[in-house]
Order: sequence, then structure tokens, then C-alpha cells
Amino acid sequence: MEITQSEIESVCKEVISRGQSDWDLTIGSQRPVNPVKWESVEQNRRKNTSFLKEIVTKYGWPSRKVMGSAASHWAWYIVQHSDEDVAFQEECLEKMGKLPSDEVDFYDLAYLSDRVRVNKHLPQLYGTQHKSENGVRKMLSVENMDELEIRRKEMGLDESFEDHHNRVISE
Repeated sequence: MEITQSEIESVCKEVISRGQSDWDLTIGSQRPVNPVKWESVEQNRRKNTSFLKEIVTKYGWPSRKVMGSAASHWAWYIVQHSDEDVAFQEECLEKMGKLPSDEVDFYDLAYLSDRVRVNKHLPQLYGTQHKSENGVRKMLSVENMDELEIRRKEMGLDESFEDHHNRVISE
């Protein structure tokens, strides 16, 4: 489908705005004083998922080449948090994976791949996902730990799993 420059600019602006709004609400939900209610985060994420579904259906995955790096990254951020629709996450992961390597961030692919696997109750490949239990962050299971660092490097995850794990659980 042919997309006009005006449409690209409008879509990019909206994707970035929605992604940043999700970020702000998520951070706000973690504040010790006057936190944003989690229901507000979830409601925002459902709206963002519906919006992004329309974009992906109409234009395909927002690649760097067409939409720019910022919009492509924030689109990933939205789908990363579309946990109520794992089929959509899988669809986006597949579309992202088919793009030329210069049109998608491998970092985003690694994180979304792990997110989909976790949502399907499978061990992650790159060790990017964690969960909080009673205020304590814990890493989720990882497939074949012996090859984890190799897989992380292949996807551009320069931080070792150990460093990533220590940083995440200390946040």
C-alpha cells in the first residue's frame, strides 16, 4: 500500500506519543507516593494495542526505513506490552523478523521474542524478562544457559546476562 508523507508523519507522531504515554504510566505506577493505578496502565495498553493493530494491518510493521527509528522503537514498546494479545505479539515478531537487518533493531526482536515465549509459558532465549513478586524482581527461566551469552551477542545485547540480571533485580 502506498503511504503518503503526511500519513507517515501523522502515524509516527501518534506511535511515539502512545509509546511515551505507556512509558510514563508504567513509571508512574512504580512511584512509592501517589502511584498511577495499574488499571489505568492496562486500559492505556489495550487502547494502544488496538491502535497498533490498525497500523500494522494497514501499513505493515513500522520499519525504520518507512517510519524512522523512533517510531519503529515505540511501536515495539507498544507491542511488547500487548500481553493480553499474544497472537498479535507473535504476528508482529514474525513481521519484524522478515525485515532486512537495517530496518529493525535486533534488541527489540530479542526482547519481544522472550516476551512471547514467556507469555506462552516457554523459557526465554535471551534472558530479558523478569517478574516482580512481593516487590522483589526475579528473572524468568532461560533455555540452554550454556549458549545464552552467544545468543545475546548475536542480537546486539552487549550487557552480559549476569550484569543485566543484577541491574534489573536492583531496580
